[in-house]
Amino acid sequence: MIFKSKTANPPELDAQAKKLGIPISELLELGKGKSCPKYGTTEILHARRVRGGTIVVFNISEKYRGEKISEGRKKIKAQKLLRDVPTSEK
Repeated sequence: MIFKSKTANPPELDAQAKKLGIPISELLELGKGKSCPKYGTTEILHARRVRGGTIVVFNISEKYRGEKISEGRKKIKAQKLLRDVPTSEK
C-alpha cells in the first residue's frame, strides 16, 4: 500500500482524510501506484481537491513538497536581494 510504512502515522493519514472529507479507504485507493521521487512510500503523499471538486493524490510527499516550496522561496528571496542592491554610481 502506498501509505503503509514505518514512518507514516495513521493519525496523519486520518487527519488528511478528514480534511478532504473522505474515508481512509478511499484515500488509499486514490494513492495506489504512486510514490514520492525522494521518499518513496515512507511519507504520506500530497492530496488535495482540484478544480471541479475532484480529489487527486500526487506523486510527491507532503514533506518533499514543503522542502521544494522552501527552496523555491529561498531562491526568490536571494534574487530579490540581488536585484535590490544599489549599484555604485561612478
